Amino acid sequence: MKNNYKKTILFSVTIALQFLTVGSFAQNNENGPNLIPCATVITPEELIEQRQLLQEMRVLKEERRLITPYPIKMVALTFHITTRTDGTGGISLTVVMDQLKRTNSIYRQAGIEFFVCKTLYHNDDALYTITSADATSKYGPLDDKNTGDVWFAGEADGACGWASLPGSVNARVVLGNSCVTNGTTMEHELGHYFGLQHTHAGGELVARPGSGKPTNCTTDGDGFCDTPADPTLSGVSVSSTTCLITSAMGVDANGDTYVPDAQNIMSYSPQKACRTTFSKEQIEYMNYIANNNTSRKSWVCPDANIVKADFFMKAERACGSEIKFYDKSIGTQNFTYSWSFPGGAPNSSTLENPIVKYSSAGTYTVTLSVTTPYGSNQITRSITVRSISPISVPYKEDFSTGQAALTAFDTVSDTQSEVLVAAAGGKTDNGLILTGGKGTIYYAKPTPINAFYTNPAYNSSAGLYCIDFSNFSTAKLSFDYKLLFATAKFNTNFSVTVNDKELKFYTPVAETDEVWKHVDIDLSTYVGTFADIVFKGSSKLTHTAGTTANGVFIDNIEITGTKITTGVNELNNTELVQLFPNPTTGLFTLKFNEKHSGKFKMEIFNTLGARVYEAEGIENIAQSVDLSGIAQGYYSVRVILNDQVITKKIVKQ
Repeated sequence: MKNNYKKTILFSVTIALQFLTVGSFAQNNENGPNLIPCATVITPEELIEQRQLLQEMRVLKEERRLITPYPIKMVALTFHITTRTDGTGGISLTVVMDQLKRTNSIYRQAGIEFFVCKTLYHNDDALYTITSADATSKYGPLDDKNTGDVWFAGEADGACGWASLPGSVNARVVLGNSCVTNGTTMEHELGHYFGLQHTHAGGELVARPGSGKPTNCTTDGDGFCDTPADPTLSGVSVSSTTCLITSAMGVDANGDTYVPDAQNIMSYSPQKACRTTFSKEQIEYMNYIANNNTSRKSWVCPDANIVKADFFMKAERACGSEIKFYDKSIGTQNFTYSWSFPGGAPNSSTLENPIVKYSSAGTYTVTLSVTTPYGSNQITRSITVRSISPISVPYKEDFSTGQAALTAFDTVSDTQSEVLVAAAGGKTDNGLILTGGKGTIYYAKPTPINAFYTNPAYNSSAGLYCIDFSNFSTAKLSFDYKLLFATAKFNTNFSVTVNDKELKFYTPVAETDEVWKHVDIDLSTYVGTFADIVFKGSSKLTHTAGTTANGVFIDNIEITGTKITTGVNELNNTELVQLFPNPTTGLFTLKFNEKHSGKFKMEIFNTLGARVYEAEGIENIAQSVDLSGIAQGYYSVRVILNDQVITKKIVKQ
């Protein structure tokens, strides 16, 4: 993580180009530990263009050629939501859209309203963790370029975000997920996008024209005379109730005391909730840029009038019978939704992201119809609900029941492969055997050792799906295995995958390596959720050999963990509602233990008292809450229900 950041601007004779510095600062705000509030770099080219554009705007203003009040200009955005390669870590689109609504309420005074042209999802570790130096090379090829590109990163170079100003070859905003809900980070970075600098841009004097003292507010600082000179509010104390500065601010070169505005969105006010305003000149300038600057006025959404229904879900199986569907339709955001779920409960919905329960495994159809002022569109897709009953922990299988033990597994095989239980594969009795590959499967009678299967190239697997770690603090997988050596060590191997991610890959070292081995794998990364464990035969090299015996035996599978029995999920003197799993890695359920009338309201606050989530509803059923977009830590959950206020604690891991 970075602890300080310096922005250096070259000097010009014709335009006063000053040094802009963001120094190191103590963190006492919602940015999170050691996060830079903003890593925007004002390049010399961007600064030159800003000064020229400011001059052009002031000329038009003097000539009274600026139109006020400002007509609304719709600005198309493309949201890029990044996740890790395994699909974890991405911010919730619902959270992002809530922040955009708040942003629009502020930007309408500048005649600007943002809408989402499309949302793109990128599952890539290299995109999830990004540096400002790498953003152009990694994000650039994926930018939409017809719209304003807004990227949401899990780690944004140790900062809350950054943006490019008009004049840059880029037209991109990058936001760190942990800062999106901290108050006004989105508004701040979009301010840069429309040409605003920080209010503490260097060298500005307190005095203003007409004071009789030297002034430089039109040529230095942020270029505006109605934003008070600001030496930087980083590390300064600001009251969370009055938003007034309570620290000494020092004096400028004239000896005048700095009195900066802690409510300006482009400041580094440590109280993000205080940042609620732009100055009149800042508003004028952003409107001018949106309507006149060639790099900002031409953003259009090619598909704005095209409506295309689409959706996705996090898994094509239902752990505990429940699946959440997510809308990702293309068009303007003014959608109305009509979902159809034959065989599900409910069998229809008008929610954007509904949750549906299925009572049995099978194949089902899902239909989504979306309607906008421009038209409507419909999509129907088949889904497979593969597993209904979660597997409880602790779990143990020694295969003593023979082939019947496979009923707990989801197996894959074909005419040249097989998954079975037999004495051949057991350490002391029966065991699991994976076979398969090119050519004939050879079975040897036990003379004098146990029988085994040859396995030239594996294509068989056995999986345990929907293992319930939702109320555990630790988790572990243990098993015994024996690999049979063939003509080369890579001819026999297998892997263990968890949630489609390969955790372990095993291959024999030599012929003498045909011995039973014990393995313990830490699965604590998956606590608070459901996990799928698959034993998968695999060959990372093509093998065309024929009859040399090889194979893998697996026995004594155990899944254990430390269960959470008490702690942060206790209610304050009541059990009207429950939260689980707790701790959570993202999704948790709010369950009502008795029916309630009217609406309920839920709010979630961080340890600083800032609200990071809110929701309302009228259902008497469990509610699914997605916290994947907020930072790890302790949070307070407040539920208003039947005129009662219920407070709980939850841990986000």
